[in-house]
Amino acid sequence: DELFTLFANDFFSNSSNYKNEELEVLCSLPIYKTVVGSYTRLHGEDQCMISSNSFLKPYDEHCLAYSTDSIECSLLRALEVPELNDQQILTRFGLPGFERKPRSEQEDILIYLYTNWQDLQVDSSLIEALKETKFVRNAVEFSTDLFRPKDLFDPTDALLTSVFIGERKNFPGERFSTDGWLRILRKVGLRTATEADVILECAKRVEFLGSECMKSGNLDDFELD
Repeated sequence: DELFTLFANDFFSNSSNYKNEELEVLCSLPIYKTVVGSYTRLHGEDQCMISSNSFLKPYDEHCLAYSTDSIECSLLRALEVPELNDQQILTRFGLPGFERKPRSEQEDILIYLYTNWQDLQVDSSLIEALKETKFVRNAVEFSTDLFRPKDLFDPTDALLTSVFIGERKNFPGERFSTDGWLRILRKVGLRTATEADVILECAKRVEFLGSECMKSGNLDDFELD
């Protein structure tokens, strides 16, 4: 810590005297503290700085443990260490492994996603990441399992709600069934009856229900449905 602070103070006072070769040597020194307490060299864009007012503070060995308004950060910027914005933090650290994060951290991520969706929805890399992220609870009461949007059906689709009536596991839970969340989920893969594979699942479900009615002798009920 003291060695890096020494370099940072010297750079702050004499930045114009530093040559590229000297900056490259600084990058090769294992003197940069991470938020997990380890020390590292600088490897391209592997390491990053997290703003002190970010919505999320990742506990990750790639995040350096320096305040973005500190003297140390002036040197880190000269060494081309990127300072991530909230959107980049969400994509790189917030979404991967979402289902394994503490509940409070999950909540921070969901709130950020919901309140900033207007701006976030134009980021194609974020959209693709969300499609593969298990962040949605289904409608099974007390279930703590998380699902990708494409694992679930749109609860406003009349065909799906009639064919899969009673199958709560196939639909988003109450929180995710609001208009605001459904707009987000549809953008990132929530399934509807307009998709060919979903129509096929509906046909299989109807076939299954028909066979069950045949076994029980309740054909009249099946025809009525």
